[in-house]
Amino acid sequence: MEQSGDDAGGAGSTRRTRLQRWLDSNRFTSASLEQAIVIATATTISRQSMTKIRQGADVRLSTMIRIKRGAESLAGRAVNIDELFDFDVLPGAA
Repeated sequence: MEQSGDDAGGAGSTRRTRLQRWLDSNRFTSASLEQAIVIATATTISRQSMTKIRQGADVRLSTMIRIKRGAESLAGRAVNIDELFDFDVLPGAA
C-alpha cells in the first residue's frame, strides 16, 4: 500500500493508505465502516483486521469488495475501488 508525504516512514508514524484517506476525507470512522460492511454484506471484518488493512497490510480481493460495498452503503453513492485501494503498488516493485 502507498504512503503519502509527511506520514511516510519513521518510528511511530501513521501510514496513510487510500482507505484511510478516504475515511478521513469523508469524515467516517473505521467503526462506522465496519458496521456498514455488516449491513451491506451480512459479514464482519474484525476490528484488528480492519486496523491492519487501514495501515497497509495485504488484503484479499474478496475483502476489498466487502469493504467497497460497506463504503458505498456508508457514503450513499457508488465508490470506485480505486478510491479505497492502490492497485499500482506491488510488493517488491521498485
